[in-house]
Amino acid sequence: AIAEYVSAFYLGVTVVLADPVELKLIKAPDNATDKSHPKVNALKREVLYRDWDYGVQVYVPNIFKILSNMKPNFKNAYCILGVCMYDLFPHFSWNYVFGKASLTEGYGVFSFARYVQADPDDDDDPFIPFTPEWALKRCCQVCVHELGHMFGIKHCVYFDC
Repeated sequence: AIAEYVSAFYLGVTVVLADPVELKLIKAPDNATDKSHPKVNALKREVLYRDWDYGVQVYVPNIFKILSNMKPNFKNAYCILGVCMYDLFPHFSWNYVFGKASLTEGYGVFSFARYVQADPDDDDDPFIPFTPEWALKRCCQVCVHELGHMFGIKHCVYFDC
């Protein structure tokens, strides 16, 4: 459904779905920073993670390195967008992002994690209530938002367009 939404939103864009990629999670130390953290091997699809409110949260720069390595396999692709069920964080000082994309490198990632409710009958569950239709709509919106960045569109600074 998301691929069809992207093709309709960006009229004329062909969407190709790749096979799933399994990530090898490596626990980041509690004192890790963007400048001081364990190195991982993108060729082995290793990513740093930390435990967070929405479960496992993966470090976006590691995902970008993996996508950068994969991009040459898609010779006709303008860009490559990773989709995951892990929550995302772009910097160790940040809480989370729904997605992130490079304006110049042709890769990005977005996550379904914040649209999944662990236990809908648990009133203390921190996950937001949703319907499958609402979750799909939000994922489609985040997807085309991140793709927009890969097409060179920056955030509007006027907020009243």
